Amino acid sequence: MAEIKFFPIKENKQFQNKHVEPILKAEQKKLLYKDGEVVMSQDFITKREFDEFSKRVEDKIDNNFQLIDKSISNLSDSIDLKLENAMLKQAENERKEARESKRWIIGVLIFGIISAGTGILSLFI
Repeated sequence: MAEIKFFPIKENKQFQNKHVEPILKAEQKKLLYKDGEVVMSQDFITKREFDEFSKRVEDKIDNNFQLIDKSISNLSDSIDLKLENAMLKQAENERKEARESKRWIIGVLIFGIISAGTGILSLFI
């Protein structure tokens, strides 16, 4: 496996700002040196580690999207079932009302026929 080496940090005259210079010196202290060259910083990760982390994050996001898709499809199925049940209950209620109205009409007709028959009989008796 090849050794990871970076170029040594050289002072740059344009960064002579009193606010930036202490930051650069602090960052230089965190770097690991070997033979006067920067090998690796303790705060940085390798490309392989980054790729593994990136893959885990992408997998987690994909799993979350799959869960959301399943939830949405289950929700649409649930809504379909609820609408179907509501329509069936409404149709059943309409059938009950139709039966009740038929019974009422038949009852009124029977009462009317009996009343009319009684009235006609009372004329002959």
